[in-house]
Amino acid sequence: MIYYKDQTVATLRKLSKERKIGTGVWRAGASKNDLVRSLLESDKGITPKPPLPPAQVMEPVSNRNKPSDLGAIIAQAIEPHVKAQLDVDQVINLIAEHSPKGMSNDELADLCISTIKAHTAPIGLHVKQAAKPVIKLDRQHYMFPLLLLLAECRIPAFLAGPAGSGKTTAAHSVAKALSLPYEGISFGPMTTQAQMFGYKDANGIYHDTALVRTALKGGVFLGDECDAANAGVLTNINMVLANGQVALPEGMANKHEDFVPVFAGNTFGTGANRVYVGRNQLDAATLDRFAFIEWDYDEGLEASYAGVSAGSPEFDLGRGGSVTAEQWLMRVQMLRRASNKLQQRMVISPRATIYGAQLIQHRPDIGVDVLEDMLIWKGTDKATKDKITSAL
Repeated sequence: MIYYKDQTVATLRKLSKERKIGTGVWRAGASKNDLVRSLLESDKGITPKPPLPPAQVMEPVSNRNKPSDLGAIIAQAIEPHVKAQLDVDQVINLIAEHSPKGMSNDELADLCISTIKAHTAPIGLHVKQAAKPVIKLDRQHYMFPLLLLLAECRIPAFLAGPAGSGKTTAAHSVAKALSLPYEGISFGPMTTQAQMFGYKDANGIYHDTALVRTALKGGVFLGDECDAANAGVLTNINMVLANGQVALPEGMANKHEDFVPVFAGNTFGTGANRVYVGRNQLDAATLDRFAFIEWDYDEGLEASYAGVSAGSPEFDLGRGGSVTAEQWLMRVQMLRRASNKLQQRMVISPRATIYGAQLIQHRPDIGVDVLEDMLIWKGTDKATKDKITSAL
């Protein structure tokens, strides 16, 4: 173990010489901070200035990225949090200010990483999928991992949140993360079936739409402002959301396995309120097709647009504790019986069981509270929720 804290200048020069950092760094005039900085950069694999021949600075491959390489550990851990590689001066200050005497490299690395993360916010996200390159995204909404999970399972997602909360941007980011095409439309009271599924002109030529292209060829489709659509017209999407085929003017067609539907609205599809007065109550059969995510403002993300580093709310995927598929099935059926007994105006269909089982298989650590919020409650008020759960 190497301890940089409380080392004498002479000892630091000796360490620098042993690592062949170069006389430009360890000569008599070098300050203690210069020496510590050089050692950190050496640990991280950065060639100090002035540069040396490769044979002198390259360390054996077997020695790289070992736990004792303090700079490399810190740089890798804070990469999503800082735009530069590693602010070595900041690390030096942390060492001088916070580290007690006798702290090991591993303990010091943990201290530096936690302190840097506590004072900065993530600026990006790395998405890794099997047999595919890592996709680097800009900083995302704190609920984005849950949306991406639904997209990976090909479960239709409904983002319910206020205007300007980043719903459209999130859908586009899902397409980037999955390397899929992206298309969408904005619904309204006058949206027609032809705008969703296309039409044949007077010459018998079929004209498709964004929904049809993504459904048949694969891609992320955004149905924006869908709670502003006519409820009767919107029921036409029911088949394409939950079945393997699409009804088109030319006949039935098979849906592509990489069709990812993401819909967005300012309400949970239950009708207008005093703010969003132009929203419609949507049919329960349509709402049943979706897993709902409450997409509130992420003020940390908002701050980043102004160039300010601020933290976002923490999202706990495991909230409520994990369950097996069998336990989830029993939970859904119990809640359905309680809701029916109390004659509540809500649908708890087998889709809740099916979607939940898919998510549990994909992410066994997902919590039962998260599943219930998405697949059962869907914005239900607390009084109704408490009434049903009390009747179990």
